[in-house]
Amino acid sequence: MLDNNVVAVLLDIKHPERADVYERVVLPSVNLCLSVVVHTEQMFGFAKSRVARKWRLPSYHELLEFCPAVAWDIHAAETYALLRHAVSSKPMSTHDGLIVAHALARDAVLVTMDRNLILSYQTAEPFTLTDGRNSHGGDHVVHVEDFS
Repeated sequence: MLDNNVVAVLLDIKHPERADVYERVVLPSVNLCLSVVVHTEQMFGFAKSRVARKWRLPSYHELLEFCPAVAWDIHAAETYALLRHAVSSKPMSTHDGLIVAHALARDAVLVTMDRNLILSYQTAEPFTLTDGRNSHGGDHVVHVEDFS
């Protein structure tokens, strides 16, 4: 599951890390997706900026063809509640929490370049999110992949 910052890099043809991110993330992956939360953030950016709409929106639609935005569901909402409780002492934006919870609910690896999000999981006390409904039949494990 791609985070908003990874999508932004992929859409910016002048970004110095674009080729590296594309090669490391897009080419080897067969099951890429976006959280609908990331999709809403991208659409907000296009609504705000005529330039972004003109130059990046067509590329974004191409990205969605092989990296679809997946719907938020009740399992993601329940996972968000568990996550928010488990890391209540750590600063995390609402959007980041929603995206992390969505990845957890789908047993997906979250691919991000957000140093604060990565550091919060590296320094957080170990925790599990137990509800017994993930596809492996056990506790959720947080996987955050650093592509910065």
